[in-house]
Amino acid sequence: MELDEVLRKWASVRTTIGELEKKVENYKRQAEKALAKMGVEDYANDEFRLKRQVQQRAVMSKKMVPVEVWDRYALPQKVEFLTLTSLRKKEEK
Repeated sequence: MELDEVLRKWASVRTTIGELEKKVENYKRQAEKALAKMGVEDYANDEFRLKRQVQQRAVMSKKMVPVEVWDRYALPQKVEFLTLTSLRKKEEK
């Protein structure tokens, strides 16, 4: 498969994923509303279990702490990614 074809398919699938993510978020909101209305944090039936959980984490910005503290305790992370941008949208406008 040549690169141009791979890029076309990637862009198409990415669009589909975006649409599906919107639907998933909508269903999540509906489920959260239903749990709130029932006054429960946990719901189960024969097919599914839905459990509402809250996670917290502490975050620190470099501006909030002295340089020595940041240099000593900051945990570096390396993230690699590819960015695909559709150029046809720009050409059509």
